[in-house]
Parts: sequence; structure tokens; C-alpha cells
Amino acid sequence: MKKLSCLMTLLLVLLPIAGVAAQTATYTEKAKKDVERLGVGAKARATVVRHDGTKVKGYVYSVSDDEFVMHNNKTDAATTIRFADVSKIEDKRDDAAGKMTGLFLVGGLAAILAVLYGAGHANR
Repeated sequence: MKKLSCLMTLLLVLLPIAGVAAQTATYTEKAKKDVERLGVGAKARATVVRHDGTKVKGYVYSVSDDEFVMHNNKTDAATTIRFADVSKIEDKRDDAAGKMTGLFLVGGLAAILAVLYGAGHANR
């Protein structure tokens, strides 16, 4: 009976540790897949959020088995990040396209309003 009690205690101690290890493995695999999807180079822009809450912005410069390097264009700094430290990767590849689309829409709207305003003054 004493051996069973010791075994149950050991199981209760090890079970949460196994859960944390499994969760870390899940985060690591997701981070690897996200970086693989981004690719490498100046167009592979992202914001990496670590488990401690810090953020690293830039583009994926290089990738190895356990880590990858982010390069920040503004500060010219390179940061090595372990996949196991990644909480989330925010894809920023389409941000520039979205901003350009917004600018063109605003510009087009301004041009239409200018034409309408000019046509209204021409009829007076």
C-alpha cells in the first residue's frame, strides 16, 4: 500500500510537468511553422511576441533548427530568438499593401470631390 501511495504522489507531481512540456512543444512547433510560412528576407516582415511579453519587430533574416534571427531595419539590430520562447508571430507582410490601398482610396475620393466641387463652381 505504501508503494501505491508513493507512486500516486509521484504521478501527481509529474503530471503538471508533462503538461507544461507538451504545451512548450506545441508553441515551438507552431512558431517553426509560422516562420517557415513567412520565409526569409526583407519581405518576411513580422512582429514576434515572446512568452515574457517583449516584442521584436523586423524581418526574418535567417533560420536554424532551434532559433531564428530577426533584423530590424530602423535600428539595424539583429535579434536571435529561440522557437521555444515565442508566444505569437504577427505576420506584417501585407501591412504595406494595406496602407497603399488606403492611400489610393483616400486619394481617389479626394480627386472625385475636387471634380464635383469644380463642376459645381463652373455652373454658377
